[in-house]
Parts: sequence; C-alpha cells; structure tokens
Amino acid sequence: MNQGLTVRERAFIEKYLEYRDTVKAVLYAYDIQGKNKNRIASAMGCQILKRERVQVYLGNFISDKLLIDLLSKGLQATTIVKTRNKVVTVPDWNTQMRCLEIALRIKGYLNPKEQPRQPGTGRITVKFNKVKMKMR
Repeated sequence: MNQGLTVRERAFIEKYLEYRDTVKAVLYAYDIQGKNKNRIASAMGCQILKRERVQVYLGNFISDKLLIDLLSKGLQATTIVKTRNKVVTVPDWNTQMRCLEIALRIKGYLNPKEQPRQPGTGRITVKFNKVKMKMR
C-alpha cells in the first residue's frame, strides 16, 4: 500500500491526515532550518501533494463525503479588496479553481499529463474608482 513512498512522505501523509494542515505536517516530517520555516514548509507541502504517488496514496484515505466537505469550504473562499473609500470582500477565484483542481486530481478524475493547465488564462481586469487591478 506504500507504493514507493519514502519514510518522510509517509510521515507527512500521516500527520497531514491528522492535522489537515500541510505546514504542520511538513514541520513534523522534515527537518527545516532557517528563518522562514513556515513559508518553506508551505512550499514543500504543495510540492509533496502534487506528486502522483502521494495523490494516489491519499486518494485511498479521503472519502467522498470528506472531499465534498473540504471542496465546499474551498469553493467559498473570498479575498479582501481595498479601495479608496471602502473594503470589499469578493470571491477568490484563484483559490476556488485551485481547490477544485486538487480535489479532482486526488480522486483521479483529472490527470495533469493529459490536460496540462494553461498559465495566464482567464485574466480579469477590474476597475474601481479609476484604479486598475488585475486578478488571477
């Protein structure tokens, strides 16, 4: 059932399933040195979760109900946009699409080798009081 996972990958997955937090799981499984441990751990966690063998192993543990719950939370992600006069909460499309993509990959519905993601597509330009902002 390990399917070629390293010891550290197994420790990461074990703690990831327990905490549901990539940063805590990476800090437990890997010895990270430096000032920005959390940033390094976050980047490492994303890289580990992208590995195909890790996704296959995780897919065995994540039930459809749990995946639907996590996906519904991710699809409600918002971000704060500050203008001159007020602060507005708007949907965070980048986080929502990334959440959907990860969920589909975990369950094996999306194979990144067959349909590569096109970077830079879907750029939206929004104007607020003559101030231009680009959202991705």
